[in-house]
Amino acid sequence: MKIIFAIVALAATTCAIPANAQDVRDRSEIVHYADLDLATDAGRTELDRRLRVAIKAACGTASDAHPGGKNEVRRCREATRAIAARQREIAMASAERRSATRYASER
Repeated sequence: MKIIFAIVALAATTCAIPANAQDVRDRSEIVHYADLDLATDAGRTELDRRLRVAIKAACGTASDAHPGGKNEVRRCREATRAIAARQREIAMASAERRSATRYASER
């Protein structure tokens, strides 16, 4: 089973970045995590790293010369991080259920 997160930058409401900054409207990034064991610290750490990279890619960057654009990117990242956090919690709960089921079946 292929498991993914779709991280979507909500550009229409949070990322109205001017033309001189990177365009992030309707950007999305896919985060694969089927290869990770979320029952381990290493698996969770790697998932968090992948989420950070995807959020940065989805929201883009703005020029240092445009403080307003920097603020929009920051707001985009905060909003997108909140969405990703909910998806992460679902994935973690699912991993815990699988781990508990596996443990029970080994008894």
